[in-house]
Amino acid sequence: MRHHLSLAIVGTLLAGGGITNPAFAQEKYKPKYQRENDTTFRANASYLSETGFIKFRPDKDIDPDTYFDKFGVAIGLGPHYQMRLLKEDTDANKIRHRRYQLYYKNIRVEHGDYALHSKANRLLAADGSIVESLAVDVEKPMSEKQALAVALTDQQLTEGLFKGKAKLPKGELILARNGVEAVRGNYVFAYVFDIRKEYIELPSKVSDEPMRVYVNATTGLVMRRVSLTQSCIHSVTGTDSLSHEHEMPSPVISVLPEQTQSPQVASMFTPLWGGRYGGSRPFETELVPDLPRVQYRLWHQNGALVTRRDTRSAGGWDATNDVTNPSTRWGTSEQSATTAHWLAQQVYGFFQNTFARNGYDNNYQYPRILVNWGGSSPNGENVNARWNGVDELTFGYAPASTSRPI
Repeated sequence: MRHHLSLAIVGTLLAGGGITNPAFAQEKYKPKYQRENDTTFRANASYLSETGFIKFRPDKDIDPDTYFDKFGVAIGLGPHYQMRLLKEDTDANKIRHRRYQLYYKNIRVEHGDYALHSKANRLLAADGSIVESLAVDVEKPMSEKQALAVALTDQQLTEGLFKGKAKLPKGELILARNGVEAVRGNYVFAYVFDIRKEYIELPSKVSDEPMRVYVNATTGLVMRRVSLTQSCIHSVTGTDSLSHEHEMPSPVISVLPEQTQSPQVASMFTPLWGGRYGGSRPFETELVPDLPRVQYRLWHQNGALVTRRDTRSAGGWDATNDVTNPSTRWGTSEQSATTAHWLAQQVYGFFQNTFARNGYDNNYQYPRILVNWGGSSPNGENVNARWNGVDELTFGYAPASTSRPI
């Protein structure tokens, strides 16, 4: 799956095609408190992202136990919404992490996870995208047996093939998100089945790849299919009702100690092939701490994603420097770096929202990004892009040729 993520970024950059999938042109998610400019709620935060990450001011002393009761309406919770605790733990820094799942009329909302991070019963941060104003009819779904027949037919299978150790897949009714953005028009009442084939005597020419199949619970049509190969996504349900034999470890969500965090700042840049992306784009950069002059660098979420520029010396990551700019208006400055940095964020979000894949390792990790890499070429040129097999994407540089920077 690491290769899938790197190839997605490499392909997007090399093709110059941008993100042309219709999902990226649809209505964009924006947290309710941002969209409505809720000054009362915003006064509690020292930082608010456009995707739902909130860092709270230490002087506000917000109790995590009453957060949803007090601020539920502000973050987008409405009638028939419920947040259920899935998991909680406390790390070595004594920061308590609680992960919740959103339900609507007792139906799980896909990708409706929300996290609270607190210390000494004071809320430090919250993270999650709450879809607003759901109004989906969940009263009269087709039967699970009918939906299973549709899913099996889609995979060229029949119930009779499931014998002995091969158990018939169990379905779960969910509100499936049929698009990238957490907006109400993207949610469909659906059954989801994890169809595993390891104990089945498969007909000829039928793939043995395990698949997750989504069936519209109203129309009976297959909505989409997602490969379960290499455990790229965990079990369908948030409970233990389905098999967990391929389940990935629970995600680790960490909040750095406050003194080590630097503020993320709303910025603008013009990507390579800017016309394909609609001209200048917003993104977030980080204010470099402890400098005599203001500088902003291509860091995301306190170093989770870092983009650097090679000086074509082939000196490796440690021999390179952060990419900085004296203003939040990057324009066409460092275009290779800003474009790669922004696209890494877009691809991460796409895999997370579409395939429930959280980073290249499914543990919320971004790759390191190195642009203008010269490799071992004697003239410092390299028109290729590569994945180092561990944690780094590098993009080449060829100023003396007809190729543009990758």
